[in-house]
Amino acid sequence: MAKMNQRIAFKGMVFVAALAAFSVVNSAETPPASFARRIQPILDANCVACHQTGSAQQGLILEAGSSYSNLVGKKSQQSSLDLVHPGAADLSYLIHKLRGSQLSMHGSGAQMPLGGSLEASDLEAIISWIESGARDN
Repeated sequence: MAKMNQRIAFKGMVFVAALAAFSVVNSAETPPASFARRIQPILDANCVACHQTGSAQQGLILEAGSSYSNLVGKKSQQSSLDLVHPGAADLSYLIHKLRGSQLSMHGSGAQMPLGGSLEASDLEAIISWIESGARDN
């Protein structure tokens, strides 16, 4: 009987160890969205038409090669928030403009993109990118 209890205890420990290993593998963080491969294409499709060299609304150029440095750690001209505050989407004015909550942050103007809204998956990608540190990757 003692030997059977030892086998059951051993099998239980093996099961717990396997479950723990499975959890570690499956809980590994998803790598942050690539700015160049995921975020810039969103900007290209939804923002650049109005935010390009020579005609940029609010002077905000969002073309490839300029967008990252014009967004990250830069103060908004419409609010006291940074446009993109790395690690904090709720403190990023860009997110409020995209959600249409800019007025609640003492901002101004319309929700962006003008005349529409982003696909939910695109907004989530931008939020995830900001929350993970807004890296230029």
